[in-house]
Amino acid sequence: MLSAARRCYVLQSLGNHQQEPLSVRDLAQCMTALEERIPQAAASGDPYRSVYNALTQTHLPKLAKADVVEYDSKRKIVSSGNRIQSIKRLYVTTHGVYRLQQYDDQYGYYRSHLER
Repeated sequence: MLSAARRCYVLQSLGNHQQEPLSVRDLAQCMTALEERIPQAAASGDPYRSVYNALTQTHLPKLAKADVVEYDSKRKIVSSGNRIQSIKRLYVTTHGVYRLQQYDDQYGYYRSHLER
């Protein structure tokens, strides 16, 4: 479940925002800005649509099924689920540090680490 960097970013975002729920639109804009290395205000077009679609069609439903997040597909909002803290602890234990990684266009993987 945490092998996809976009799912890890969702966990990081929910942990950093005291105000929940988050809109999928805002989450997709932040993620697109990181991946494209652009300001969040410029996150639009095909890169944004790609991230938004991946979140709504794959990543958020998978996290919701595992009860890590609560995803309202009609209202397009996401909030922490019952298992989010245990998944975060597992990730920290497994990797030694909670990773939020930036997109590497050449390989399609996330690489640079940020703090917990």
